[in-house]
Amino acid sequence: MDNMVVQWFVIVMGLHFVFGKCDNFWRTMITSVIFVLPQIVGVPLVLSYDTYFFELAGFAATKAFDLSIGITALGIFGNFVTFYTVNHLGRRTLFNWGTYGFAVICLLIGFLTIPKTQSARWAVAVFTVLWNFVGPIGYVILAEAPSEKLRTKTIGMANVSQALAGLLSGIITPYLINPDEGNLGGYAGFFYGGLTVFASVWVW
Repeated sequence: MDNMVVQWFVIVMGLHFVFGKCDNFWRTMITSVIFVLPQIVGVPLVLSYDTYFFELAGFAATKAFDLSIGITALGIFGNFVTFYTVNHLGRRTLFNWGTYGFAVICLLIGFLTIPKTQSARWAVAVFTVLWNFVGPIGYVILAEAPSEKLRTKTIGMANVSQALAGLLSGIITPYLINPDEGNLGGYAGFFYGGLTVFASVWVW
């Protein structure tokens, strides 16, 4: 009898631990996935290897460098725009529609790589630059989603998750776009676009 009481006590306490902490678990899950998402929606392709990507698309080295500067400049401008939109449109709206936009842009980059024309190359460049316009809403959510008691640990978990995802994408992306390996070039947009479609389902 005493043994059964102990067993029930352990079960009840275990359930209390799991479900009592469920809110914190989901907060950690949300922040971690949100910080992993940049590695899924195309950051390695558009930002990490942008100059090389433009060269593979057929642009001269100087023009590719100019386009990469344009990406950074538009990203800075997008950050300032976010100061206004984040409070007027809301975090969820911006984050969701930003993810949907990333999916569309990545897929368009893939499709526009098919025709080997100068206009198609410029279209790829334009969409690649526009990709970086969306402000980093994930940082806002990262700061606000964790509970006050576990904020530092939750943010730490999110950063570890991002570092691991970044390590993986940093290995995969060069193999995808390098002519000596996967030789996908702009077709890598299909890869990241497909991943972003799944990410869009999650954020929805």
